[in-house]
Amino acid sequence: MEVYKRAGSKSWYVDLVHPATQRRVRQSLKFEGTKTLAQRKADALQRALEQEATQYQDGHRPTTIGKALEAYVSMLESKRQPSAKNQRYLMTRLLGPGGGLEAAKLTGASALHDITPAAMEGLALARLKGGSKAQTIKHDLGLLRAATRYAAGLGFRTPSIMTKGEVQNPWRVPEVAQKTRYLSPEEFAKVYDYLHPERAVWQPMVGRNVALPPHLRSARQESHDLLVALAYTGARWSEMAHLTWDRVNFNTRTIRLWAGKVEKERLVPMADPLRMVLQRRQATATGTLVFPGPGGRVRTKPSDAIGEAMDKVGLNEPDTVAKYGRATIHSLRHTFASWLVQNGADLGEVRDALGHSSITTTTRYAHLAKGATMTKLGGILSKIGGKDDTSGTTEGGDERHQYPGGHRQDGR
Repeated sequence: MEVYKRAGSKSWYVDLVHPATQRRVRQSLKFEGTKTLAQRKADALQRALEQEATQYQDGHRPTTIGKALEAYVSMLESKRQPSAKNQRYLMTRLLGPGGGLEAAKLTGASALHDITPAAMEGLALARLKGGSKAQTIKHDLGLLRAATRYAAGLGFRTPSIMTKGEVQNPWRVPEVAQKTRYLSPEEFAKVYDYLHPERAVWQPMVGRNVALPPHLRSARQESHDLLVALAYTGARWSEMAHLTWDRVNFNTRTIRLWAGKVEKERLVPMADPLRMVLQRRQATATGTLVFPGPGGRVRTKPSDAIGEAMDKVGLNEPDTVAKYGRATIHSLRHTFASWLVQNGADLGEVRDALGHSSITTTTRYAHLAKGATMTKLGGILSKIGGKDDTSGTTEGGDERHQYPGGHRQDGR
């Protein structure tokens, strides 16, 4: 170790070999006093590096969980990856008060290499007992894995299980049953009719069904319009809440939806049922939003009325939920996809309509295409055999409203 001054500098410098990496280190001591005192500062630096070296492993320097997460998410943001926004949200939740790391008895300041499979198992179990869904836990553990692997590539010390290939998929994630709940034509018709503003309600005081008063009829009309808009566009709730009139084109019968989740715009067609709803709303619109909330502001939460209607008409009975999953407002997005697939749209077209970043996400609807495919193939074979009997009736719907979906869900 040598202490010296550079030409033209008043500060002392030190030249030493790092005890962990064995690399030469030359840096300023940021001290301008006597050489004796400078030597003491250099000795103190040497001792600090030797103590720090005990945390090194095979020349890899330590880092914290928080710094590794920040480095990984910042990398995604710098590359403008579609997932960056969501990963930033997941990171904030993990590191925040009551976040996932606390369940594993870790914090953002904990050493990254201290993460163990046991800690992650504890995190998963604690979160499950706390009411978190398996899918949520899967996202959290996935982020931690990705950040750890990224840190390893940068030369940081990471858990041995992540770097020595001992396990193909460390940190087990709870199995998530993928139940893509969509509504059959009959189910959609029930919700549609239940929310219809002209539907009378039972009035015990008079012993008969009576029409709703104007203010309640107006509120139900709003929910009914939202039901149609969500089902016929496949929009996420946030996309519909932020939809403005300048994105609705009646001439081309298209709607431009902005997906904040992936920072991307997509074009969806305007079906006749939706066109009639939007034209009626535009005639009385006073602001820029198509579905404004209180005071003309953007709605902050989904319509409770649609979810309540699904419960009231029996879509979420325990046996039905156990078999098909719970029907929610997001099920309308899946319903839109099912209508497209079951009526001949290929998965690539459905991906574009839903705004999926990858076709892999869209493949959850692949099984729905079987009915339409068999009908198409049957028609081809009939023509080859000299017959062409492909006529049939459209299932679901009545004279007031005809629904695109003609196949029932999972044989129902």
